[in-house]
Amino acid sequence: MDSVSIGIANNITFARLASRRAKPGGSFHLRQESVAEFLAPLDIDNLHGFGYSARQKAEEKLGTTNLGELAQKSKATLCEALGKGTGETLYKALRGIDDRQLESDKPRKSVSCDINVRAPRPWCIALLDASLAVWYTLREQRPSRDICSPDGRGGFAQAQKH
Repeated sequence: MDSVSIGIANNITFARLASRRAKPGGSFHLRQESVAEFLAPLDIDNLHGFGYSARQKAEEKLGTTNLGELAQKSKATLCEALGKGTGETLYKALRGIDDRQLESDKPRKSVSCDINVRAPRPWCIALLDASLAVWYTLREQRPSRDICSPDGRGGFAQAQKH
């Protein structure tokens, strides 16, 4: 069964978070006046673009990874702990400053297929064969380090065009 989740907010960063909150198959409108309350219990790695490294630095240098607590820190403190670029980006994100524009007509840069197989069934095997055929075709068209090989646990193929 397919479903669509819709996140509505005044910028891309918050719309991503709202969409995650709406899953599965719902909608959520994150209003500007509710942002601080919404962010308060979340962790730094809930924000797109902030992963393991930012989490580790925040924990080690600031003693927290909680967005509510990080929002209380000054821009200078965040920049000193996380680095100038990451600190400024986090400072802006926590305050709803995101001037990026949506690019709906942007050309697709990747093709991917992800298959999870629990028990071998004829249709699963056919689907896996088809996805591997796509992977091999893509690999032949653009051999590079960006193409990952099948993982052997059900199949995964991804190709990225630059």
